[in-house]
Amino acid sequence: MRRTVPPTPITVVVVLFTMIALAAVALGVGGLIFGGGGAIGFSLIALLMTAVFALTAHSLWQARRGAWLTAIILGVVLMLLGLPLLGRRDLGGLGIVLSGVAVIALVAVPQAARDWFAPSRDHP
Repeated sequence: MRRTVPPTPITVVVVLFTMIALAAVALGVGGLIFGGGGAIGFSLIALLMTAVFALTAHSLWQARRGAWLTAIILGVVLMLLGLPLLGRRDLGGLGIVLSGVAVIALVAVPQAARDWFAPSRDHP
């Protein structure tokens, strides 16, 4: 039996996590190609981030209950990563913090999002 499309708040979080995963893979591969020997650690961390965000996005789409908690944890991590950058002029830190807040709000607050992960759903 084919699943229905997730509610809009979950779709927005999936798109956001997919964009973060694509940015992280670009940073990781770019670091490996252009960074020389000193960038290997950075590249591996970026590629690990790619896997975490991509797998969480996929699991959110499939209504896996563990993805709900993982998404909230990733939202908190985004907020914490953005806090030290808040004083900069480019507002990058503000974007990161607001992304984390949006993830938490979109996954935890709307009833449709909470219903998507309800145990009564037909899980594969």
